[in-house]
Amino acid sequence: MSTQVIASLPIAPESGQSALYREIIERLDARHYRAQSIDDNLSERYLDQYVEMLDSGKSYFLRSDIEEFSQWRLKLDDLAKRGDLKPGFTMFNRLRDRAIDQLNRNITLLEDVDYRIEYDTDESIMLDPEKRTWHESATAAALHWEKRIQDAMIRLVLNEKDPAEARELLIKRYTTQIKQYEQRNSQDVFQLYANALTSLYGPHSSYFTPRTNENFQINMSLSLEGIGAQLISEDDYTKVIEVIPGGPADVQGLLGAEDKIIGVGQGGEEIVDVIGWRIDEVVALIRGAKGTTVKLEVIPADGDNSNSITIEIVRDKVKLENKSAQSQILEIEQEGNPYKLGVIDIPAFYMDFEAYLARDPNYKSTTRDVRRLVRELEEQQVDGIVLDLRNNGGGSLREATTLTDLFINYGPVVQIRDAKGRVNRYHRASSRAAYSGPLLVLINRLSASASEILAGALQDYGRALVVGSQSFGKGTVQEVTGLSSGQLKLTISKFYRVSGDSTQHRGVLP
Repeated sequence: MSTQVIASLPIAPESGQSALYREIIERLDARHYRAQSIDDNLSERYLDQYVEMLDSGKSYFLRSDIEEFSQWRLKLDDLAKRGDLKPGFTMFNRLRDRAIDQLNRNITLLEDVDYRIEYDTDESIMLDPEKRTWHESATAAALHWEKRIQDAMIRLVLNEKDPAEARELLIKRYTTQIKQYEQRNSQDVFQLYANALTSLYGPHSSYFTPRTNENFQINMSLSLEGIGAQLISEDDYTKVIEVIPGGPADVQGLLGAEDKIIGVGQGGEEIVDVIGWRIDEVVALIRGAKGTTVKLEVIPADGDNSNSITIEIVRDKVKLENKSAQSQILEIEQEGNPYKLGVIDIPAFYMDFEAYLARDPNYKSTTRDVRRLVRELEEQQVDGIVLDLRNNGGGSLREATTLTDLFINYGPVVQIRDAKGRVNRYHRASSRAAYSGPLLVLINRLSASASEILAGALQDYGRALVVGSQSFGKGTVQEVTGLSSGQLKLTISKFYRVSGDSTQHRGVLP
């Protein structure tokens, strides 16, 4: 039986998105550190960037599509100023149609019982898109994809997959990709088109839809209001992969790992069937205000798909402790002498700004957590402390400053220079060090931004030995500003170390 999916109607801009688009452009023009002229030069780069984001592998677009899109090469700047989103949606819809059509062809080919993979042919395929041109026709695209399917089948068989199993795996893969295209909506397209523009201003500027922004705030605060469960999408079902310890679902006790959520209801309302839904849409239904009730229709992990139960859970605030700073003690020996080394792993510079502004005495922050961990390690009489900043991509500038404050006495931590050349040196330590013992900072190539502020300041003051490898080299500061819908993250300044050096493209050297 065929598993083909038929394309749905074209995606169109929603009401208000044109005005939002203009709002983003005005905000970039007024606030971004790197000023850009909205002109023909930007228009050309905008078109190239969007096409690259849509089809970086040159998998679906034909040369005729690219030639058609060239009508906008010198017009996107003028259209953007008017809030005209037609080019962005037209190009995305063309991509979606091409992709679904080609993926359906792939499935049809693999479902054909007469289709055979020749494993001993002397053929080659160029997979690097930089060394290929756009497909001249649908026929050329189909021939290219036949070779890609053969290549994928051979790789799977070499990886000890049975040919029939490999075939089914590819059918499932292509069916999933079709479903992902089918589930895209207007907000997805708008965000993609807007971010093709923001990326021209720099890699750290981007537009967040309301839903994307909610996830960003959760990552910054390490807290959310919901039931406390991590979910994934698997074969049309929303599956629980972990129940967060101490969260509402854990306290209630009926929801477990591997359970499948097939329906969601609010309070006394009817349960809505969510089989086949996007995972972010299911999550949006499950999250909600503290104290409210959510009903889940669940297929237990040990049951079959014909039997389900209904679970009611009262939402509460959930703290994501597994993503916060953690400590351990390593016992080592050097020249016959035993030492106790306290290691604090700092995965991010997080802070719950909402709780802080509400004067919640227990608000979540990196500095508060590290202060507590330092105190606990000192009680264990460690001989020194290691701050592990490996893979820490940064976060709150405020937290970088206050965390540095734990380890140095009074003095500046970082210098901030805005687009007008004004330098702010007020990001400074304001109290005596909470810990003055031996200190080591561990960094790698993925230590960035706030991590580089902390490591750089401790190195400049001679307060810590920095070890590992050169850090990432991000020396800019971003702000997240509210829009009529969603938020805009944009670069507003550069930061410099106490020594005056920049970390931009240089990083911190051990």
